[in-house]
Formats: sequence, C-alpha cells, structure tokens
Amino acid sequence: MNRALRFLFLAIASAVISTQAFAKGGDSYSTEDIAVEYLGSMTRAEFQRKLDATSVEQMGQSLLNSAGSTYTLAEFNQITNEGIDDEDSAMLTFTESTITGSCSPKTNDVYESLVLRNVNYAKRSMDGWLVLTYYSESTGFYHCIFYFILKSK
Repeated sequence: MNRALRFLFLAIASAVISTQAFAKGGDSYSTEDIAVEYLGSMTRAEFQRKLDATSVEQMGQSLLNSAGSTYTLAEFNQITNEGIDDEDSAMLTFTESTITGSCSPKTNDVYESLVLRNVNYAKRSMDGWLVLTYYSESTGFYHCIFYFILKSK
C-alpha cells in the first residue's frame, strides 16, 4: 500500500498547493480536496485480513514516508465507529459520493482516499483523513478511517 499512499499524498498535496485552494470542513468539500485510488478487488474477509496485518503505526509511517522528509507526523490515529463525529460523517458522505460518481464501484472493490480538511500555510501544516473503503452492492460501503496532521519541519 506504500506506493498508493505516496501517489495519493502527492496528487492531493500538489493539487491543493498549486491552486492555493484551502480544504473546507463540514459539508463543503470539493474535488480539489480528495484523491481516490482503486486498489483492486478482494473479498471482505481478505480486506479485513490486510487491515488486521497492518498496524496503525505502519499506516502512519507509510503516510509520512509518502509525504517526504520535509514533514513530520504530528498526529495519526484510527477513528472507530464509536468515535465518528459530524465532520467525519460529512467527509465519509463526500468520499462515498466521489467514489460512486467517479469510479462506478462494484462488489469487492477496494479504494483508498485521501481527503484534506485544512491546509494552513502560516503554520506550514495540513490535516485530513486517509480512508480505506470496501464496497459491496448488498451491504454498501465499509470504511477504515485514519485522521492525520502533517507539519513541515
């Protein structure tokens, strides 16, 4: 997954920084705030096994490696279903509509999305979510959500 994470980070970061766009919170996300990559097809059990085999620390390190040596990872944690707040819900709705609108998901499709929430040029930081998504036509979307803050060194 490291290659996909690097691609996602670079794609979204360059899009946001080159246009000087600021990601917005709440329900006002735009296509400039997200990058989605199709990771392939696998069963729900295979998806869960891959998640279980990768620690939160490994996911965070992979994101940090993708960001390059000029950033530090100030925060990286997994958001559980019990911890989802209104902003997380709005982001997931946006992520699902982006996947549905641009990828035409089919059963057993897996996606990785990077959604930027805030880019703060003064503090030289950015934060957002890394979302791993499994889709099934019968059960809909299943997400594994991580929140991150990257700061420039």
